[in-house]
Amino acid sequence: MSIYGLLCFLLVLTLTLAFNIDRESSNYGDDNDADEAEGDNDVADMQSNPEYRSGKFEGDIVLPNGIDSIDGLAREGITRKAIWENGLIPFTIDTSFNPDQVKIINAAMADIQAKTCVRFREKTAEDIRWVRIVDGGACYSNVGRQPNTGAQDLSLGPDCFWGTGGTVRHELMHTLGFFHEQARTDRDSHIRIEWENVDDSEVARSQFTKSNKHEVTNLDTEYDLDSIMHYDRFAFQKVQDLRRPTIVALNGRTDFGQRNGFSPIDVLEMNRLYECPEEADKEPKRQESSLEDQCNNISAPKKMFLDDRCYVASEEAAAFNEALENCNHLDDTGHKHLAFAMNKDLIDKLYNMLLGDDEALSASYFVGAYQMSLYPESPRRGWHWMLGRDKPGPGIPHSSDIWRQGEPDDRQGVDERIAVIANSGGLDDVPEHAKFYYICEYHN
Repeated sequence: MSIYGLLCFLLVLTLTLAFNIDRESSNYGDDNDADEAEGDNDVADMQSNPEYRSGKFEGDIVLPNGIDSIDGLAREGITRKAIWENGLIPFTIDTSFNPDQVKIINAAMADIQAKTCVRFREKTAEDIRWVRIVDGGACYSNVGRQPNTGAQDLSLGPDCFWGTGGTVRHELMHTLGFFHEQARTDRDSHIRIEWENVDDSEVARSQFTKSNKHEVTNLDTEYDLDSIMHYDRFAFQKVQDLRRPTIVALNGRTDFGQRNGFSPIDVLEMNRLYECPEEADKEPKRQESSLEDQCNNISAPKKMFLDDRCYVASEEAAAFNEALENCNHLDDTGHKHLAFAMNKDLIDKLYNMLLGDDEALSASYFVGAYQMSLYPESPRRGWHWMLGRDKPGPGIPHSSDIWRQGEPDDRQGVDERIAVIANSGGLDDVPEHAKFYYICEYHN
């Protein structure tokens, strides 16, 4: 090679290195990490409700004696022949549970009592039928009161106490007399079962059989994607792959299968099944006017009322844990928390709210997305929306379209476990120790 050719080669090499260094030092999120964008199919990145793993009918239902299939079963709300007399459920709690677990069980029962006329009380010598709450190693229950006398077990294994206690509430609704939401007769108008993604075993495929409209009651309620009794979109997968859901909502939603708390329609159904007094049996009313009024009265320069929710941007920066506390310290029901920016359209609207009349956004804002360990033994971590500190909400697939191109990426080896709406738009992952402004979300 001539001296001139060598000099040209060195010049091109220098320019290439300079470009890459400048690209790496630019704002977060400019890298195009194809592996992260496509999604890793590691099971640790996928949230799986623990009741799926109990090996029972539909994952967590103990069938009555003599019944080994769906034939003859009522679905959605069971017939009133199998409800608890006068809405009173005697129970015992096994001594193997630790105090924290007992607290979660009692809180779930108290939640039902606060919203319905159903009552739980400790078993007495006079009770001939009762619920025995035990650690059977998994999450499962009978549906409704069983005809035989004696105890019927409601099992709550160690995995049933994750998050905000939603799985415990789910099992209690089975005990009251409810089957899973996606088995409703009208489900095909709201969801589509992707049969090619469902596990090929007869047991798995039977989980998605619809009920017989002549054997069921849906208690005259609307189909409820928000129900605590609905499966999530990856239930009983053939292959654990974030790109192959088993359930697709026809309205495009991906956040169903929640285990955070009872939906308004869950509460309505419990009241209707147990024929609670009229004042307890009201169709859920939209409260956008009152919440909208409250939102309008909040003294914050950057706020927005959208789809029954109020979004308010902070005026001061904080660390992530402090931002979590600041959003939900007045509320422990999950109705106030860091914003769940669940889709690109909402992220764009939040960005425009933050932008206001400015030509450019000068700061980034925390939303409630956090990368946490799903399993202690797993080195992988999954992204979740957070209701509060140590209160994970719905999981976020790596293939979600909410991220900027190439994110999340742990750029330059930095452990970036928190998400923000970046000053250039889209979601970006940032280090946990950093301080940012943040957006709180309020809803009924």
